[in-house]
Order: sequence, then C-alpha cells, then structure tokens
Amino acid sequence: MIGCNVEPGVYFVYPILSKMHSLRRLFHLESRLSNVYKRSEFSAKAGADMFHLTEDQTARVEQRDREIRKQHLALPSEGSEDEVKLARKKRLLYRSRQRGWLEVDLLLGSWTQKSVEGLQEAELDHFEAILNQETIDIYNYITKQRPIPSELDTNVMHRLQEYCANSPLGKASMDGYTYNKRFMSN
Repeated sequence: MIGCNVEPGVYFVYPILSKMHSLRRLFHLESRLSNVYKRSEFSAKAGADMFHLTEDQTARVEQRDREIRKQHLALPSEGSEDEVKLARKKRLLYRSRQRGWLEVDLLLGSWTQKSVEGLQEAELDHFEAILNQETIDIYNYITKQRPIPSELDTNVMHRLQEYCANSPLGKASMDGYTYNKRFMSN
C-alpha cells in the first residue's frame, strides 16, 4: 500500500485508472489523424507489433481493412436512378445535420438544405468526401482555420467556405441560432 491509509478497494483503483487514462490518450491520438486510411494503417502497425504479425499478415490485414471501409462507405441503393439519387441526397442531408457538434450541424446542415438539390453527381461525390472526414477537421476546413488537403480542395469546399464566411450562422448570434435551429431536425 506504499504507506497510504486507504481502504483496500481504493488501492486497486489507481492502477486501473492510470491504464484507462493511457488507453484514452492513445485513442485520442489515433482519432486526431484525419485520414481514415492513415488511422487504419496506424492500427494495423500497432496490432502487428502487439501480436507479432509478419509483414505478409500485416499487409493482408491492411488490405482487408481498406476493402471493408470502402464497402461500408459505398452504401449501395436499390430502385430507379431517380430514387437512388434522391436517397443519396437525403442521406447526405442527414449526415450533414447529425454530426454531433452543434456548430458543424448548423453550418453544414443549412448549406446542404439550400444546395444539395443543385449539386451534380461529381459534386455529390466531392461533398461526400468532405462528410467522410472527422467533424473537427470539417469545421477547421470550412472556417478556414486549417489548410484544405489537396483531395478536398474542390469547388464544393470553396462554396462551403464562402457560405460559412457570409452566413449569419458563421457569426455568433442567439437570434440567428434560434431562427435557423427550427429548420434542423430533432
């Protein structure tokens, strides 16, 4: 007990908490990597070291991880071409409104509601690539706090940035928030 006058159960809590804290810090560090594939490669390398995987096994794990992520992000739809396009636009609208961070929900959601109908297929692809980023990264890109990565440097991103700079939602205002919140879901 190292000279501490604590209850027996309390003594064992400290080592468990410090391990949990280390795991939390590891997950936080990993989640800050903005590129999905960089995260998966980081995880695979950490797993390879932990489980003593060969290079061939590690390569197979990374390949399978990329396949699963690609399949997950594809979200194929059934129905006519118009129904598929409408479903995709609704999905993008939902994803832009439900990020979990109020500022991003309002900025992305209001822009998407106004703009998604006019987006062409290629622009929908560009917008979906933006939505596949971490929420904090999206916020930093659309508010011009961080430079845009080359793969996201598209007309859609520039339109989003312009909207955020000129929109009442891009400026702090209780009246603006109250007015625009009624257009959002939930």
